[in-house]
Amino acid sequence: MRLKITPETNTIFSSSASIIFHLIILFAILLILNEISEKSRVNPGYIQIAPDNFAEEIPAAKNKIFEKDNSKIEKINKVKRENLIAAKNNSEDMNPPHTFYNFSKMPLDTTGLDQVYHERTLNVTLKYPNGWTYIDQDVKHKLDGVTFWFEQTNIMPPPYVHLEVEDKDLFDPSRFKSTTEINGNRIYFNAPEELEGQITQTLYIRTSSDEDYSIKLIIEGKNYFDSFLPIFWGMVKSFKFGHGLF
Repeated sequence: MRLKITPETNTIFSSSASIIFHLIILFAILLILNEISEKSRVNPGYIQIAPDNFAEEIPAAKNKIFEKDNSKIEKINKVKRENLIAAKNNSEDMNPPHTFYNFSKMPLDTTGLDQVYHERTLNVTLKYPNGWTYIDQDVKHKLDGVTFWFEQTNIMPPPYVHLEVEDKDLFDPSRFKSTTEINGNRIYFNAPEELEGQITQTLYIRTSSDEDYSIKLIIEGKNYFDSFLPIFWGMVKSFKFGHGLF
C-alpha cells in the first residue's frame, strides 16, 4: 500500500510542524524568563543613573544642612552664655562679693593708738597701735610715703597700713564711687578689694594744700579686716599734715 501525499496533505503537515516548532520555542522562552525572574527576586541588581555633578551636589547639600544646624547651636549657646552672665550679675547684686563700708558712719577705736609718727618736711603726724613699727621713704629729702606694720602677730603676712603722698594733677574722681568729708577735706573711696584672701581698703584724701594723700590698709582675711577697721579709721582720723588739722 502506498501512501499518497497530496498537496493538501503536505500543507497540513507543514503547518502542524511549524506550530509545534513555535510552541517548543515559546516554551523554552518561558522557562528562560522564569529563571531570570527568580534570580531577580533573590538578589536584584541595580544601575544608578545620575547627572555628572550629582556627586558634588550631595556634599554641598550636607554642608548647607550642617551650617544651618551649627548656626542654630551657636545661637542657643549665645543665649545660654547671656543667661549665665545675667544670672551671675543678679547673684552679685543680691550678694556682693565685698561688703561696702560707709566711712561717714564708721565707728572709730583710738584706745590703742599710743604711738605717734611725726615727719618734718610735710609736718605729717599719724598715731599707730602698740606693737607696730614703721619705715618711711624720702624722695629728694621730702616725704614720699611711710609703711606701718604689726610685728607682734601670728597673722602672715602681717597687716600693714601705707600712707603715700599723691600727685594732685593725677587725681581722677571718677575712679571712686563714694565720698565723705572731714574738716574741709574730702575722702574718696570704693568698696574693699580682695585678692587671694588678702583684703585692701584705700582712702584718697583730697586736700587744699600742695599734696594729696592716700592711706591704704592691707590685711589677711575678712574677719581680721572687720575687727581692725575701726582702728584703721582711728588712725585716719589722727592724721595731720602741714599747719592744718585733719
